[in-house]
Amino acid sequence: MSSATHSTSISGYHPVLTHWSPLDPAELANPYPTLAMARREAPVFFSEFFGGWVVTRYDDILAVVKDTKTFSNKGSLGPAIVPDDSRHLLPNGYPWAYPSLENNDPPDHTRIRRLANQAFKSTVIAAQEPSVLRITEELIAKFEGHGAVEFMSQFANLLPGYVMCEILSVPRAMTEPVVQWSDEMIALLDPNLPHDEMTRIVQNQARWYEFCQEFIADRRANPGEDIMTRLIQARVDDHAALTEPELISAFCHFLIGGNETTRRLLGNLVLCLLDHPDQLAAVIEDRSLVEPAVLETLRYMSSVRGLYRNTTADVALGNVQIPAGAAVVLMWASANHDEDKFGAPETFDIFRTDADRHLSFSRGAHFCIGAPLALLEARVALNAILDKMPGLRRSDDSPLVWSPLVLHMGLEQLQLAWDT
Repeated sequence: MSSATHSTSISGYHPVLTHWSPLDPAELANPYPTLAMARREAPVFFSEFFGGWVVTRYDDILAVVKDTKTFSNKGSLGPAIVPDDSRHLLPNGYPWAYPSLENNDPPDHTRIRRLANQAFKSTVIAAQEPSVLRITEELIAKFEGHGAVEFMSQFANLLPGYVMCEILSVPRAMTEPVVQWSDEMIALLDPNLPHDEMTRIVQNQARWYEFCQEFIADRRANPGEDIMTRLIQARVDDHAALTEPELISAFCHFLIGGNETTRRLLGNLVLCLLDHPDQLAAVIEDRSLVEPAVLETLRYMSSVRGLYRNTTADVALGNVQIPAGAAVVLMWASANHDEDKFGAPETFDIFRTDADRHLSFSRGAHFCIGAPLALLEARVALNAILDKMPGLRRSDDSPLVWSPLVLHMGLEQLQLAWDT
């Protein structure tokens, strides 16, 4: 919907929120005052930026995620339109765009999710702890003796992708390009992405598609013990359970989901503790507080601000009428600060007992399949950081720079120092 249609006749119109720009630097750094205004004055409002409706209250968001019939996940990863002048590079569309996990609805989603669940259940992920610890220590060893590091580029941005590539048995030589390709998919969610940048990313997405085809062909010819081999070999009535496009899309979703959000969680976790030195000291003294610190970070500073849904019918939500075929943005970050659900929600408190009610992993059919892995990585990483980087602190007081992403919240850089 174009900005020309913003009028008081639109259901959900708000004189301030309708014109809200999430990419404003102040909003990137701290969207919570605006989201609190929304919960008070217009909990479901029309956004010109998103061209759809933003949902901000905890209970409304829960109602949406439970109603997958009315609020469809197809297209939930944002527009998957290949520019006309680049269509020849991706005749089959983006490698992640075919409906499989995040961007699908029951019953097809249920069929694929049931197969994938076996590889991501808690007991299987717990067995990955030695690998996660090894990769963590390898990364820290590269800068441990220096006493200073740019944390995001040298650790947080690397660990989740390296871990996921190992779980998926991606060849080590391809880890870095695969992580880069999955990163660039997130940039495509920006509705204001310059055309030249989009063209560059499309070219890389074409390379990713080609790699996915080659990788799956190799797994088919040389089966292993990894999740992709299991998905390739899965059968229903003696036929392949997943089609080739579904396999490619699922592979991409594992990488995207296991990489992008966890890296931001790691940066947010360290920042939150440094900003609250008394709580950092408590975690250092009592490592049983590591997991509560991770959960509170997920609530307080969700690395995924929200995700899209699309309406399949006219629907009323929060006394606002939303037409069929509309984009709806579920703001997890707002739900996690809902005053009706959390006491003192604007306070970071690792001792609160209800942080696990956060919605940063969503709920229902689309609860994040990688949640156990993200929690494991964050726990292992924080313990290793506290062990190997004593006296952890920010190395300077320069203003923080936040990633210019619409629906993700994380730092571009975090300069750290410690005692050596």
